[in-house]
Amino acid sequence: MSTDDPRQVVIDYLSDKKFQREKRGCLAKVETILFLKVKALPNLHAYAVRYTSTTDQQWDEACLVQNMNGSWRCSSGFRGRTEDRFATTKEERVKNGSQPWIKVSATEESGYWFIYGNVIANNYDIASIRMVSATSGQIEEDETHDGLVLFLSKCSLPIEFEFYSPAHILFGKQLWGLAPL
Repeated sequence: MSTDDPRQVVIDYLSDKKFQREKRGCLAKVETILFLKVKALPNLHAYAVRYTSTTDQQWDEACLVQNMNGSWRCSSGFRGRTEDRFATTKEERVKNGSQPWIKVSATEESGYWFIYGNVIANNYDIASIRMVSATSGQIEEDETHDGLVLFLSKCSLPIEFEFYSPAHILFGKQLWGLAPL
């Protein structure tokens, strides 16, 4: 599906039966699609959306839309039921303790990292997350919105996420993207 409006590409993708989304329970009712966040580069846009499906479930989804030869197309994304976005495993809770941390879904596309995350605040008032490339030092910051952050950045791994209060006090850090030993 392609068009000259990247937002419309997302709407079409979420609500088009030809993508077999109905079988998975995530075919969006168009009138419920809410754009929560956007990151826009000249030929690459990232969107975080929330919608209700035709099965009356609420979903959160992040979509990466790319301009290919003058036409916008969905190239990748992440999806989860809204009610499950803060669910954690025992292993995650042990690993991260009582510090704030972020559940990350990410992919690299056209040299850019598309990162979608849900912040597990652990009773901290987290207003923003700063993403710092550990090798290049490049920094990008995003305000949390309902515990959600979205990044679209040309950077290298590993990445350190820094958690800030509304007064911009650093609460904690999380290193992400290291290869397992």
